[in-house]
Amino acid sequence: MAGLIAGGQSLGMIAVALVVSRRGTMYRIGRGAALGLCVSAPGITAVALADTAAVAVAGGIVVGAGSGMFACHIGPLVLTNVPDTHLARMQALLVLVQSLALVVGNNALGALADAQGATLAAAVCAVGACAAGTVGLVLKPVRRLRQK
Repeated sequence: MAGLIAGGQSLGMIAVALVVSRRGTMYRIGRGAALGLCVSAPGITAVALADTAAVAVAGGIVVGAGSGMFACHIGPLVLTNVPDTHLARMQALLVLVQSLALVVGNNALGALADAQGATLAAAVCAVGACAAGTVGLVLKPVRRLRQK
């Protein structure tokens, strides 16, 4: 079933990437990144609570759509506001921060899943994604950021 969920997630990401490549990012690029996180949260919850493969795959598609929306907006959001002379440095820093977050997050969630079960670990992911997205939607500086 994990392969089906991953396939659904890929389908959701590809669909959003195709729409963004055709129509462009949202005018308020900060809002687009924050909404992507909020869209992912119910998908994560659906995958965690799924009792059938169809529900899990549907949840994977929603997670992929939200992740795709976030990814298509967060790169331009960060890199648009960096001077051209510092783009390479910022990209390197962005990769470092993302990798560090994955190492810490995956190990912490793995330990939580081992101790309390995968459903609780997924619930923590859903709450974290929704909280981060909500903070992005509430903060005016993030919400109002536009792509140059």
